Amino acid sequence: MYETVRIVGKLRPKYVVWENVKNVLSKKHKHNFDNYLNAMASLGYKNYYQVLNAKDYGVPQNRERVFTISIRNDIKKEFIFPPKQELYLRLKDMLEDEVEEKYYLSQKLIDCFSSNGTGKYPRGERFRKNINRKNQEVANSIITTEGNKPTCNFIKINNATKQGYQEAYEGDSVNLSYPNSTTRRGRVGNQVAQTLQCNDRIGVIIKKDTPNYIEWEQKGKMQHECRAYKEEKYSGSLLSNNKNKVLITDLKIRKLTPRECFRLMGFTDSEFDKASVGISNTQLYKMAGNSIVVNVLVEIFRNLFKDT
Repeated sequence: MYETVRIVGKLRPKYVVWENVKNVLSKKHKHNFDNYLNAMASLGYKNYYQVLNAKDYGVPQNRERVFTISIRNDIKKEFIFPPKQELYLRLKDMLEDEVEEKYYLSQKLIDCFSSNGTGKYPRGERFRKNINRKNQEVANSIITTEGNKPTCNFIKINNATKQGYQEAYEGDSVNLSYPNSTTRRGRVGNQVAQTLQCNDRIGVIIKKDTPNYIEWEQKGKMQHECRAYKEEKYSGSLLSNNKNKVLITDLKIRKLTPRECFRLMGFTDSEFDKASVGISNTQLYKMAGNSIVVNVLVEIFRNLFKDT
C-alpha cells in the first residue's frame, strides 16, 4: 500500500485505480485504509471507493473487492461507479466440455466434504423402504414429475450451521479448502463460483458421465411405483404421475481447470492460450487468483473515460 503511495507521489498520474479485498473495510483494518485515503488526499487526489462484486458485471463469480478511484485535483471530473448488471451466465456456462480425469476428486475425498446432516440420508440419497439395500448396484434415487428436473439428486456438503449441511446441485461450486473443518460456512455457491484464490481449491458439482435417457417400466402393483433399468442396474423407486423417461445421474465434484478460472476472471480462451505457454497449472491458478476481473475494470474505465 505504501509503495503505491510512493509511486504515485513520484509519477503524479492523472488517475489511480487501487483494488483490495473487502476485509480492508473491516474494523481491524479500516484504519489502514483510511491512512491510504489520507495519503492520497495529501498528494492532491480526490478519492472514490466502493465494494464491487464480479457477479454484478456479467461474470458468474462471487468476488467482492474494494475499488478506490483517485483523480488528481486539477482534473475536473467526478467519478460514478458503474451500475449493477443482470447476470445471464451461470458457472456451468464457463466449464470445459472435456476435462482430464486428474481434476476429479476421489470418492474418499468427496466423502470428506459430504454430510449426513441432521437426517439419515447421506449425500441426498433417498431410497424407499422396499429397496434391497444389500444390492451394491443401486443408484441414487430421483424423485421427479413430468416436465420438472430431478429434485433429490444433490450432495450434502458439510456446513457449520444448525442444519449441518448445504445442498449442492449440479452447477453449484464448492470450496474445497480444509475438508475436515468443523467451523467452515458457506462452502456452496449457487450456480456461481466462489472467490477464486491462488490455488485449485474451488470445485464444481457435475455429472461425471452424461447419462442417456432410458425408458422406465412399471414394477409393483401401484402404477406410480417403477424402476428404471440401465445396463442391468436399477435405481431406487421413482415417483411419477405417468409414464415418462427418467435420467439416472452420478454427481461428482471436480476442481476447476486453469482455463475455467481464467474464463471466470473475464479472459478469453485465446488470451489464456497465450498466457499458458510453458506455465505450470500451479502458476496459472496463481495468475488467475491474483488478477482483477476484466469485466469490472472495463466498466470502471468506461465511466472514467467516457467524456474524454
